Amino acid sequence: MELQQGIIRLIDDQGKAERIKNFPYPRNFASVTTYLMFVFILLLPFGLLREYDKLGRGRFWKDIVFGLMFCFRQS
Repeated sequence: MELQQGIIRLIDDQGKAERIKNFPYPRNFASVTTYLMFVFILLLPFGLLREYDKLGRGRFWKDIVFGLMFCFRQS
């Protein structure tokens, strides 16, 4: 009897997850998330300036430019 109740709960939870998966996000949520991701991508190399400085003076700006290019290519 407990096994049957466990299976019923599992099937109910699976149905709930399926409904959540297929529910569309509101447009404002998707756009805000995208904007925050781009702000993060832009600010990330500048947050790593100390680490870039440890690599040497000549690589400093090249690393920032290539890091930004790589991040925008991945997003």
